[in-house]
Amino acid sequence: MIYNYNCYKQELIRTNLEGKINKRKLLIICIFISLFTVVIQDHFVFMEETVMHKFILHLSHRSFFSLISLYNIICSVYFIFFMCQRYGELTYYETRKNRWYTMMKNGYKIFDLSLSKMIAILLFTIVVYSLGFVITTLIAVFLKFSLVLNMASSLYLMGLMMSLSIVIMFMFFSTMFSRGVTFFFVALSICVTLYLSEKSGFTYIVENNLLIKDISLLFEGKVAIFTITVLILMIVAIILSLVISTIKFKKFQFEYNMSNDMLNVDYRTGKVKRKSLYNPKKVKKFIKILLSVFLLVVLVLGVFANLFIVMNGQKNADGEIDILGYVPYIFKSSTMNGVIEKNDFVVFKNIDTNSELKAGDVILYYENRIPMIKQITKILGDEVYVDVISYPEGNQIGDFASIVSRNDVSAEFVATSGWIGAWILFNSSLFGKLTTMVFPLFMIAFYDKFSYLWHKFKRFIGFEEK
Repeated sequence: MIYNYNCYKQELIRTNLEGKINKRKLLIICIFISLFTVVIQDHFVFMEETVMHKFILHLSHRSFFSLISLYNIICSVYFIFFMCQRYGELTYYETRKNRWYTMMKNGYKIFDLSLSKMIAILLFTIVVYSLGFVITTLIAVFLKFSLVLNMASSLYLMGLMMSLSIVIMFMFFSTMFSRGVTFFFVALSICVTLYLSEKSGFTYIVENNLLIKDISLLFEGKVAIFTITVLILMIVAIILSLVISTIKFKKFQFEYNMSNDMLNVDYRTGKVKRKSLYNPKKVKKFIKILLSVFLLVVLVLGVFANLFIVMNGQKNADGEIDILGYVPYIFKSSTMNGVIEKNDFVVFKNIDTNSELKAGDVILYYENRIPMIKQITKILGDEVYVDVISYPEGNQIGDFASIVSRNDVSAEFVATSGWIGAWILFNSSLFGKLTTMVFPLFMIAFYDKFSYLWHKFKRFIGFEEK
């Protein structure tokens, strides 16, 4: 590699921070992340009243807080993938491969090379996150979300700390490990950090749209211990990265001999290495098979979900779908919370007058050809007393209680699944149909073309070096 500029400027070029074309590319990346955040949040809102609300509760509201919180998460995921893809060029893995030998011979100081690499990648992280944050904020204003300045500053600092911590972890572990091992330790560190943030109360403050307005709460009590510890560890990791990378290179530096590659000689020990079992063609073929199987599973599940949606629109004369004596439903009410949640996928089994019923059973019957799902409270002869479990606000207990003839009971409750309900609800949207049916079908049919376009796209957004 020939350097026409100083080492710092070269690192800026690598991270797309130098040059008009690269800066334009950087802007497009930030716009893409922001628009992707808006699309995902729109579908989180759509999926709010499903089993997924337990996991996306603070992200599923049409508000500035939810939008920026989701942006922080997506931006962190972007940096994880970015660092994995550009691991060989942007991290200290170069020192372990003796790639700085030529630069050192040309008069560059090892510490300057290490420092330039660290400054460039941290600056890249700050620029990408900040620019994306500004674009996402402008989109929020365009969508007429209420903009709260003190909340915006707190969310900005939290998101920036998340992104910087991920990049710093990659830089630190790259001084000692290969890409796969580094990814493992980064993932493990993230899991430990999330666990400790939950236990310390940090997560509770960050996910609360009222508490996040006061950033001083992050420096009080147990939360302060966690916040300060993370900041100290980030600084220590930066210092150790610089020191270890410098020491490691000085330990392994020697004149690089091109014949070593042909003889498969280990440049650190001088011993002939065994032939590598790694075969790029076989790996690509395995990935293609694995991806095809995954896409096929998604496609099949998508077909079943859309088939149910179509069948649901063409019910029989009784207003139900009958499949081998079982009646599937998507429950659209919250009156049975505790047994059946809103938008759950529910299965009932057809019964006759000889089937045994008891208090507590959930049944399906029809009232003026409208399906009703309620719980049995008691049975007196041929009269079945039913009521809902959860009453909506504004209604009094007993408002929905009714008496049903035993002969009118059509089916009894068998099972429910919130995840299947969420999957069917997702497939009922245009985005869902494109994601689960159209995209997998085209990927399987035109894999090689998509692989070529994906390779070009990764280069364009900076995931690969040209």
